[in-house]
Amino acid sequence: LIVGSIKEAVKFAKKIDEEVFIIGGGNIYAQTMDVVDRLEVTLVKADLEADTYFPKIDPKVWKKIDEVCHEKDEKNQYDFCFQTYEKIKSE
Repeated sequence: LIVGSIKEAVKFAKKIDEEVFIIGGGNIYAQTMDVVDRLEVTLVKADLEADTYFPKIDPKVWKKIDEVCHEKDEKNQYDFCFQTYEKIKSE
């Protein structure tokens, strides 16, 4: 199936399955932030050089509902957290 935009692709995918995952990169995330209702984010606690970043998570739009953090260990070089955000419903 060919669609004309990322937003059309998400809309079509939601007809097939209610749960749709968008797996980057940065430009794709930026284009879909307004059509998703949940963010599953892995926050790596390190200052690293990069050329691509996840869009800023606006606390006026997104509420963090869960966070599980882990310290670095033999399998993970850096501390990290899994964070879940839900879009705040406007009334």
